[in-house]
Amino acid sequence: QICQKAKDVFNVRKMRVGQSYSVLSTKDSLNTPEYFIYEDSSLEYVVFDLHDEIKVYKGEKEVEKVNRSIKGTIESSLWNAMVAAKGNPLLTMKLSEIYQWTIDFFGITKGDSFKILYEEWLVEGKPINYFEIKAVVLTHDGKDYYAYTYTQDGKDGFYDENGNSLQKAF
Repeated sequence: QICQKAKDVFNVRKMRVGQSYSVLSTKDSLNTPEYFIYEDSSLEYVVFDLHDEIKVYKGEKEVEKVNRSIKGTIESSLWNAMVAAKGNPLLTMKLSEIYQWTIDFFGITKGDSFKILYEEWLVEGKPINYFEIKAVVLTHDGKDYYAYTYTQDGKDGFYDENGNSLQKAF
């Protein structure tokens, strides 16, 4: 019956081992379950209301967006420089996506550097590994490569200081 009620909201076959859940029960001697709450991701959860008529609905946790900045100098690799600067290494992946048409990341050398302004998302005070990069300057071989995010027609893109798209055609 629960699976049937949930089918339009959440496929219960997608529940995964290791995901958090909570059961809220009555405070009487029967300890009857009233709600089953399954955390589908760090942002979303599914509530199974187990009262007389079973109801199933999704919810989202509140997201706190925090502006951050980080800078570093490469000694061996961009990844190691990010870790040394106490940044999330996933930011390295974001940089490689931004500059994939501009910079050969296999050519990054000792002394190259980066400065990043970004927005980090937190849920319940904890980072959820989601970032929105606002601006970057990557210095490679003595030249500064700027990237600024800009939304046009509902799509985010990165542009240099002259307003040229960093994404190139094949």
